[in-house]
Amino acid sequence: MKNTHAFAAFFLILLLAGCAGASVERNTERMNGYIGQNEEAVIKAWGVPDKVYKLDSGIKIISYDEFSDRFDSPTSTVCIGSFPGNFGYSTCAGGPSRRVRLSCERSFHLKGGKVVDWSQHGNNCPGGEKP
Repeated sequence: MKNTHAFAAFFLILLLAGCAGASVERNTERMNGYIGQNEEAVIKAWGVPDKVYKLDSGIKIISYDEFSDRFDSPTSTVCIGSFPGNFGYSTCAGGPSRRVRLSCERSFHLKGGKVVDWSQHGNNCPGGEKP
């Protein structure tokens, strides 16, 4: 029975890892699909950019920001009981939930009105950062 549970847990881990890998590949394919497209195609798909940069080299960068929050549960709880005396009495205290701001900025690099490259930065980008 123990081997069955261990196998099931191992299989679940492999399945989840495969899903994460597929998500990264889909993101890369999606972003690479814009290379060679014009700025209008990007704006039709993504909407009005959050930021626009113009570099001296002639590269124009349009960026889109994605933000969300995750709330981590308290990391520890400390309980103090009274002894001797009132057995069963305890006072417990733990830290409050911690808010973690998740972000991903995706940028398209355009030259002559066409996408020539892309990048992404942040702590919540599929596959991590791509400088």
